[in-house]
Amino acid sequence: MATHKDFTPTDEPQAPGTLGMPSPASFAEEDEDDLLPEIDFHTLFIVIQKSVIWIILLLALCVFASFMFLRYTKEVFESKSIIKIDEKSDAGKLGLSPFDAKPGNLNVSQLSGEIEFIKSNMIFERLVETMPLDISYYQIGNILTNEQYKISPFKVQYEVLNPEIYNIPVNIELESDKRYTLSYAVGGKAFSKEYNYTDVVTTPDFIIKTTPTSFFNKGMFGLPFYFVVNSEKNIKEYVQSNLKAAILNADANTISV
Repeated sequence: MATHKDFTPTDEPQAPGTLGMPSPASFAEEDEDDLLPEIDFHTLFIVIQKSVIWIILLLALCVFASFMFLRYTKEVFESKSIIKIDEKSDAGKLGLSPFDAKPGNLNVSQLSGEIEFIKSNMIFERLVETMPLDISYYQIGNILTNEQYKISPFKVQYEVLNPEIYNIPVNIELESDKRYTLSYAVGGKAFSKEYNYTDVVTTPDFIIKTTPTSFFNKGMFGLPFYFVVNSEKNIKEYVQSNLKAAILNADANTISV
């Protein structure tokens, strides 16, 4: 006698693959198998081989651009210092200072006043006395003109006779280790003449004496240089445009210059 068993569905989840469904691992294997044949390494190698020249040219162009940028960009030097402002108050010694005032602590307005003092004419005059800003030396290059601050191959001592000579480029070309050519133009009048380094040169505009420095060498013969006698107004504008002062830390009473 045949027996029958009833099939009762259950709520338990069936593992992938038990009812004929492919497992996720089998899908991944099939994807990898399908992807590898699609990559044609031979064609990829040919494309790279044809592009090698352009890759090399691109790298060479980047290297050349970097070299030109570093070679022909003017060097900019900056000097920084931190000044701490201490204010002594006789009222504080007598115990008359405000209760909320901290000893030695200045407010922002007082520090701002110190900054304005740093930028004042008094400091400007002292700066001009201590730094050689009255005359500037330059070398004319093929692309850039470089300032020869403290590295000029010659030094000029001068006395101004005509105020129009201020801020005018005065050209000097080193002819040899003994002679140089002086040339400039003022008021539409050109002047050019050759002199010895030991000569005291007198023109209608100034009296100068040019002497070689330790930076003078034969490799500079024929190179164009020039110097500028700066007026007081130009020096002041130069200092004011490059001098930066700001409050660094108000609690510590420090100023960055």
